[in-house]
Amino acid sequence: LFFARGGQESTELKKEEWEELQKKTHCERRELHLLYKQFEEEAPTGKVSRKDFRALTATIGISDTFITDIIFSAFDTKQDGTIEFSEFITVMSVLTRG
Repeated sequence: LFFARGGQESTELKKEEWEELQKKTHCERRELHLLYKQFEEEAPTGKVSRKDFRALTATIGISDTFITDIIFSAFDTKQDGTIEFSEFITVMSVLTRG
């Protein structure tokens, strides 16, 4: 599967990567694809920076930078200053499905 990344070169997500995400998140493949599409709409580069995360959380009424930084750090499991889809969906799965 190929996904356009905001005018950048397409990135291939291998079948094995989808299967790994299904195992980690307990999400169906179709659900993962829909969530990926939504993620990509908010993050066309495939990553969400801390600054963009603050802007996104502000739209839902969370504007305290201390709180948003704690939440961001929980999602940024690779600790590289950005949130990728795999990080996002894994943490969301833990939050919503245990």
